[in-house]
Order: sequence, then C-alpha cells, then structure tokens
Amino acid sequence: MPFDFDSVWKDDLLGRRSDAAFLVTFLNNRVHERRAAGRPASYVLNLDAEWGRGKSFFLKRLADHLREDTYLVAEVNAWKDDHAEDPLLSVMAAVDEVVASHATFSDQAKSAWDRAKRAGAEVALATAKGAGWHLLKKLVGDGAEAGLAAWEASGELGIDSAVDAAVDELKPLVDERAAALLAGFKETQRSIGAFRSSLSAFLGTMPSATNRAPLFILVDELDRCRPTYAISLIERMKHLFDIDDVIFVVATDTAQLQHAIRSVYGQGFDSRRYLTKFFDRTYTFTDPDLSDLMRVLISSYALDQKKVSVPPFTDIVSYLSGTFFRYGLSLREVEQCYDLLRSVVTTWASAAPLELAVLVPMIVGYYRNIEPSLTHEYQRMLEEIEPSRAGLHRVQLYKSTGRDSLEDYSCSVDDLFGIFVSMAAGPLPSVYEHQGSPSTFWVKERLSQEFQAAHQRTHTIDGPRSLMHRYGDAIRTAGRLTP
Repeated sequence: MPFDFDSVWKDDLLGRRSDAAFLVTFLNNRVHERRAAGRPASYVLNLDAEWGRGKSFFLKRLADHLREDTYLVAEVNAWKDDHAEDPLLSVMAAVDEVVASHATFSDQAKSAWDRAKRAGAEVALATAKGAGWHLLKKLVGDGAEAGLAAWEASGELGIDSAVDAAVDELKPLVDERAAALLAGFKETQRSIGAFRSSLSAFLGTMPSATNRAPLFILVDELDRCRPTYAISLIERMKHLFDIDDVIFVVATDTAQLQHAIRSVYGQGFDSRRYLTKFFDRTYTFTDPDLSDLMRVLISSYALDQKKVSVPPFTDIVSYLSGTFFRYGLSLREVEQCYDLLRSVVTTWASAAPLELAVLVPMIVGYYRNIEPSLTHEYQRMLEEIEPSRAGLHRVQLYKSTGRDSLEDYSCSVDDLFGIFVSMAAGPLPSVYEHQGSPSTFWVKERLSQEFQAAHQRTHTIDGPRSLMHRYGDAIRTAGRLTP
C-alpha cells in the first residue's frame, strides 16, 4: 500500500512538508554514518522556532509522516508531564503506550521492553533516593540535630572548638551516609546499564514490514517546563538514550530555553554552549511568507467576520498581510498586532463593523508607541513609519466593468487612512456633502452604512461623530491585556 503523505500534510499552510522530508532523510543517514564509523547510532535534534511558528503542528504531522513510513514514534508533551519528578518516566510512558498499541510485536520484543521498563524504573527510583541529599539535614537525617546540639553546648569553648565538637559528632554519620551514597551510585550505574542494554535488545527486534528502526521520540513544549525539569530531561536524553537507533527531535524556543537554564545556573552561565553538549544539531525553519503566516493565524485564531469590514476587491488575508508589509513589521510584530486586533474585535459591541482600513494602521501606530487618534497629526506620524514602503501596498477600490468609461482605481494604505480622517472629522450626516475620487465615494459609503447601522440615520446634520473616534480607546484598553 503506498504511503499517503498527501493526507498527512493536507493542512500544511507553511510548506513544512519539505522540512519533514529533509529531516527524515538527514536523521536516518546520519545514524547510518555513525554506525559505520563505530560511534553510537543515535541523534538528538533541536528544532528551534519562536512561539507561533508552528512547532507543535510540525511535530504532530512529522509523527504521522513517520508512522506512515512504518517507523515507531513516541510523542512526549514535556509541559504536560513536568509535574513528574523524573522525566525518564514520561519518556518511558510514551514509548510504552506505542508498544502496547502494536499487536505485531513478537513475544521476544515485548519481553525486552518489559525488562527495559523495569530497569528504567530502578534508575528513576535510585535517582529519587539521592535527589534530596543536598543539605546537611537530608544528608545525615536525625544526626543533624545532634551535631547542632554539640555546636551549641560548646559555645564558650570558642568557634574552633565548637566546629571540632560538631564534626566529631557528625563524622560517623557522614561516613555512613557517604558509604551509602557510593553504594547508591553504583546501583544507579548498574540500573542505567541494564536499561540501556534492555532497550537496545528491544530495538534489535524491531525491523519488520510494519515497524522498523530507528525509534523516533518527539518532544514538544520543553521550553514551557520548569527550568529544573527541562534540564533534567535533556540530560536524560543524552545519558540514558545514547543508544543505537534512538532519535530525539526536540521542539524548543531555544532563546527561551537558554533563559530558563540561566535562571538555574546564574545569569553569567553560558547556556548556549551548555545546550551544544546535548543537541547534536539545531534546525531552524525559514521565515514563512507573510501571507502564509496570516492564513495560519486566521485559520488558528479566527476573527468574527461580521464585526469587521475590509476594502472591496480584497480578502482579509491580503489586506492584513499587505498593510503589515507596508509598515515593515517583523513576523513576531505581526503576531502581536494581530493578537491585539483580535482582542479589539472580540470586545466590540456596536452594530457597525470595525473598519480595518482605519483600525489596523492605528494598531500598528500603537505598537510603535504612537498614541492612537483619528487626526491628521496621527496620520503624519504613521506615514513616517518605513516611509520608503509608502505606496508599496495599494488597495483597489474600483474595478472597471468594461461597460463604463471609468478605469480601475486603487489608493495607498496611507491615503485611504487620510481620507477616513478627513471625512470622519465632522458629524456623520455631513458625509453626504463630500465629492471626489472613487476612494472618497467608498469611504462615504462606509460612513453612511455606519450611520444607518448605529443610528438608523435619525440624527440631524449636527448629529453624532463616527464610532472610529472610539478606536483609540478600544486599542488602549485591549492593549492592557498581556500574555
């Protein structure tokens, strides 16, 4: 039966299928190269991407891609499992779930995996026994109180005598516990060896028509974990799973992970270099096309289309991506501005829809620390943002039908915003007095529809002003929501 990769990647809006194909080939070949060179045929790949770049989507589709290609795949959500004391248990549970769901494994394979589980549990238990022995009381148990009493009783003898008295009291207990620690260390090493040996035996039984090596373990959300848990997990990956035919793919926001590591080891700690000890390589996605990113954002976090109005002859993806491009926003800035836009739309209660031709430039200005207002001064400050891009994105407002003498007409984002500023300056009923270009006609139409939706055109000539004058307050209020 042919592999159905098209179905796996049918909703791939960022073109990540090619990344998956490359990585599967790279990881398999790199493992074969290591085996041929007499090195452990394992690999740990760090998939580095900021929040919102589709790491979770990619790992889920990569898992399905690999399963379609008959590989055994275990998926670990590190953040969901970081309540556990030892991340080894989380990884083992993920592998165990996969093994249990495959009826095709032989009795030999299942027996080998059972031995690996028992050995892994012993490793976790041995580590748990030693984890608390950092402070004196936990090192010597009740003997700590005896040492403290000896210290206090010899107070008049001077500090040196007090230290000697405490040491004499504690020495037998420390020696006893040191011997226990050494024995525990040896037992841990034995358990680790048994775990690695049993896991290798299990993997050696895998090659077949339905399941083949290597075993892929995909780890998501590592950078959201408790720093100590994240550190423990990457150390476990390297020290316990450095076994032939085991490949880890770990999705992280590496900058955020480095920050978490420094919170444990100190701000001067070289966390970047530290991670290179555990990750064999780091792979980064190419930045998506702005239109592709907008499709993903709108698909994942939809706007209520009934609450917004976009210019004619365009769609919301094209309008937003073009406007954000005009102002030179980075992809991260686009995500943040879109999030703010969603908050404004969510809380907008008027029957008149929000005009994105006004709202979106005001949100960009707010993000660039320009206090939003529907004024010509604000328009001037907006035009000073990336002035070389002004006019690169034009909004079409009229298309010739071929049966009239008019030609296609478009105007820039900046000019359209300026027309709204001019025509919304007075009361809404006064818009009917304006004449001019097709852009003026379209803005007049939008303001007229607002007058009808919000006020049923019941006010006199000195009636209400446009609701667009409230956009600034709506943006400032929504802007107080922070991640």
